[in-house]
Amino acid sequence: MKEFFPIFNNNSNLIYFDNASTTQKPSVLLDALKEVYYVHYSNVHRGMYELSEKITEMYELARQKVAKFINAKPTEIIFTSGTTEAINLVANSLKLSGVLSKSSKILLTEMEHHANIIPWQNISKNIFYLKIDDNFHVDFSSISNSIKFDLVSISLVSNVLGTYVNIGDIHKFKNSKTFLMVDAAQFAPHSMIDVKKMQVDALVFSAHKMFGPTGLGILFLKEQWGKTLLPSKVGGGIVRTVNKYKSEFVDTPWRFEAGTPPIASAITFARIIDFIESNHLLSRRLDLRNYLLTQLQNISELRIFHDVSIDAFPIISFMHPNIHAHDIAWFLGKNNICVRAGHHCAQILHRDVLKVPATVRVSFSVYNNQNEVDKFIDVLKKCIVLYSK
Repeated sequence: MKEFFPIFNNNSNLIYFDNASTTQKPSVLLDALKEVYYVHYSNVHRGMYELSEKITEMYELARQKVAKFINAKPTEIIFTSGTTEAINLVANSLKLSGVLSKSSKILLTEMEHHANIIPWQNISKNIFYLKIDDNFHVDFSSISNSIKFDLVSISLVSNVLGTYVNIGDIHKFKNSKTFLMVDAAQFAPHSMIDVKKMQVDALVFSAHKMFGPTGLGILFLKEQWGKTLLPSKVGGGIVRTVNKYKSEFVDTPWRFEAGTPPIASAITFARIIDFIESNHLLSRRLDLRNYLLTQLQNISELRIFHDVSIDAFPIISFMHPNIHAHDIAWFLGKNNICVRAGHHCAQILHRDVLKVPATVRVSFSVYNNQNEVDKFIDVLKKCIVLYSK
């Protein structure tokens, strides 16, 4: 698959294992971006000239493409700057609309990314956490499902452990009044999404983690909520009328896209969806995940943090008791191997569950292969020997 990604032609020795952070970009994206800016660029909506009308059509067709991709309605797709903004948008709109308040009961897990913790802390201190057990699974028995939660917001896949959460298990904590939100940032690059089957109120993911451009997040907001929630970000492009003391907003989804939206990013992400579908690129790379696990398990000093079940995703974290994760990542980087080191925006998981300050994270995509894993293991062993002297 490397032939589709120009960065590997320009960096022939590059081994890129930081895909949970962001993925490399195929030629189809770069060509599409150039086309948008060279041929079609203008602002969308309201322009009374051909260039604006054409790019508005392309922008709204992109919305339709994304909607079809996740089995939603176009009016349920809101373009944001990323997963983080999408979660904040939902949180702030729920608060502004009176759905959530400082007394609301909110359910998260101990493995959540900070982007799915802090927005809820800004609303309520009445937060409950499902625990992570010794096998790195979510322990759904650790919180009573008799508690009536106002909101449940859970990542489908841990960005540290690769742990996958079955949507059916989440529904146990939902009643008719519970708002259910899913962070699919690590799920979307590897598996199809069907929001109708999932029966969620909101779902978020980022284009840049699945070969798309940066600066584009996808927010699915169920139609009933899109019609009733107030926009938390306001300004140009979302109003029908503005009076001195009161304004009237346009319909969803445009009421949630104040200002100039991510025009080129949305249009080119539609091309990426075609690229993904035509090349069958939604793969968990279980072959590489399992191969790497075996190799890491042969290095006795390492502590490995990864869900070993068949449902897990290709994200593996580990640490060495005597070598800091940053030192390992630096050494690997000097050998053209890109990994991520730190707490990965999951301090609660590292401090309270794993009880380590930092880990090294390896995450795979379609352009990775077994030879790269072998090189990685060889360099890792050399790193351990060097720092053990």
